[in-house]
Amino acid sequence: MSRQANLAKIHIAKKDLGMEDDAYRAMLMDVAKVDTASKLDFHGQYAVLQRLKELGWKPARGLKVGVT
Repeated sequence: MSRQANLAKIHIAKKDLGMEDDAYRAMLMDVAKVDTASKLDFHGQYAVLQRLKELGWKPARGLKVGVT
């Protein structure tokens, strides 16, 4: 997956979960030690997507989660 595709998934998951901005940024800081998704590296993107799944996000059918 491309960087842009993963960032889009992260933002879709945030919206789908109804996360408030403060909670979202706290999760980013907890998981990847960044305050905005644009600062995520390869491993950070994967970790954030995994945390969003743990929080209950289910990607749309055909939408693969992870970084390839």
